Amino acid sequence: MPSFSEKGPLDLIRRIEEQEENDKRTTKAKGQKGRYCFTLSEFEDRTIDLIRNYALELFREYEVPDDRFEIKTDAFGNLYITLFGKDRSRTVASGSHADSVNAGGYYDGLAGINSAINFLEKLLESGQTPECNYTAIAFRAEESSPKTGVACLGSQVAAGLISEEQLEKIMYDLTPAGDGENKSRYGKIPLKEHIERRYGPEKWGKILEQVRHPELTKDRVSLYEELHIEQSKVIRQTRKDVGIVIEGIGGNCREEINLPASQIPTATIKNPSEYKKLRINVVGEQAHTGGMPPNPTFQKNPSEKTKWYRSDALVAGSILLRWLTEALKEKRVEMHLKEIFPAEAGGYTTVPANIMMDLVIKKSDYGSFFCVFDKIKPEIEQNFDVSALNMNGNSEIPSAVVLDTEKACGILGIPLILEETARTNVYSDPPKRIRCTAVDFVLSPEQGLSFKIDYRDVNTEAFLRTRNKIDAQIREVLRKNLTKGANVEKGEGTVWRIISEKKYAAVCALAAQTKQDIATILGLKSCPMPSMPGHDASSMSLAAIPTSMTFVAHDGKSHDPDERMSENDYLKAECVSHAFLAQKLGVTLARHKKDCRFARK
Repeated sequence: MPSFSEKGPLDLIRRIEEQEENDKRTTKAKGQKGRYCFTLSEFEDRTIDLIRNYALELFREYEVPDDRFEIKTDAFGNLYITLFGKDRSRTVASGSHADSVNAGGYYDGLAGINSAINFLEKLLESGQTPECNYTAIAFRAEESSPKTGVACLGSQVAAGLISEEQLEKIMYDLTPAGDGENKSRYGKIPLKEHIERRYGPEKWGKILEQVRHPELTKDRVSLYEELHIEQSKVIRQTRKDVGIVIEGIGGNCREEINLPASQIPTATIKNPSEYKKLRINVVGEQAHTGGMPPNPTFQKNPSEKTKWYRSDALVAGSILLRWLTEALKEKRVEMHLKEIFPAEAGGYTTVPANIMMDLVIKKSDYGSFFCVFDKIKPEIEQNFDVSALNMNGNSEIPSAVVLDTEKACGILGIPLILEETARTNVYSDPPKRIRCTAVDFVLSPEQGLSFKIDYRDVNTEAFLRTRNKIDAQIREVLRKNLTKGANVEKGEGTVWRIISEKKYAAVCALAAQTKQDIATILGLKSCPMPSMPGHDASSMSLAAIPTSMTFVAHDGKSHDPDERMSENDYLKAECVSHAFLAQKLGVTLARHKKDCRFARK
């Protein structure tokens, strides 16, 4: 292994990327961009092994005696890499998660693990013994998508925050990497069954024992620090260098609505040979559902017109259908919606980036339809930040049964209700901290209606008021637009279920202030901000462990194969995080200023 001075600051990430890209060649993800490091899969197992071996090489390189360090995994598979300190009863920890969403990027989670391991190497190179233990952690199963629907599962198990009953209810999606388009073919099984199949029949019992006797407690861990990419554009939009989380880490609530085809109003086309099917592909931008607004309207004195804060293809498609329906009705042009569905299911944490709408148009109305469509298209693209509205297909309709277009437009008002609520909260003065997104939206005569709702908050009372209001609006929309007698009540065993809830988590105010002071000393401008996406740090906070987070600035594109993070921006955040950890461990790392190889402006 090259020495610290010879390696780049992102060496561990690059090794993981190389291994995972090689591993993809033997799966259906071959040739596809992004990470497919799904939790409790072979990909995640091998990534955890790589991190373990990387750390072991470090200890061997610096000739650390075996009784001075420990590398272990807990029952769930979370990895702990510890350098013992003078006081072995206390630990300062840092880390993040190893898993990814479907077609994710290489910095979400891995940036935090990379930083934790880099700090370990600086400690080893310094030759100093810290006042207490230092542990670098690689958590498993932070992402709820696409496997379990439960966020931060690995850290919840490690901290004993989840009950045996809750674990027993979790289902595991069997869809393999790279085959998301055929998701319905694979189905789900209980998480317990998956773990016993993959890791042996005794593994489940050990996990339950760990929940009863958690690995991470406030008595053992005196601080947890997590570095993470921001997953929004606030740092850059405010022209700062590094983000310091101050208001807390957002809670989340995941809901799911599944209505059978029998409850969806339909119509039957007479003389179907006179019609053709056209497919419209609405292309937005994949992003994290917890992302903050990417323009200056986040600030109190906006200098430009308010824009939609994300490029949500589902929202744009819903508006497009409504505008088309109204304009074509005036011109007496017949149009029917056959179905709307995502190009690929993204799960709770991913803003819809690509949706398909199949329309049925009378052949004799083609000219009039395209005249209207061509007028509406530029306005949709400009106002809703979607990069393209592509139309393709000119095929015979597969069935004479289509959706009742008026009722379908009503149902497609649901994503707009959620988006408008998010906009109202974001652009208020001061900005409120609530996000709500409709994802994986499917509406068709054959499949019925199904979609998921992702909520985010850092104010529980405000969130509950908002959710109650949204519930009433959604219920009213469904009652008006479903077949008579459809049940739209929410609850266990109904068509509208709460899948998981995670509480808002506070961060240590003193730690946040200390890091802001460190940033100032290093000549960096810090951006105090909440974290809307959930993180493993929230599990540590809910376990009463003092917790802090440091954000790396980037362009906001996350949960995306094109996720980017510059080495320059990473080093700024890493230097603040490392200087803070060094202070808490009572060591002096001469390198932490030298390693800030960023250009000061």
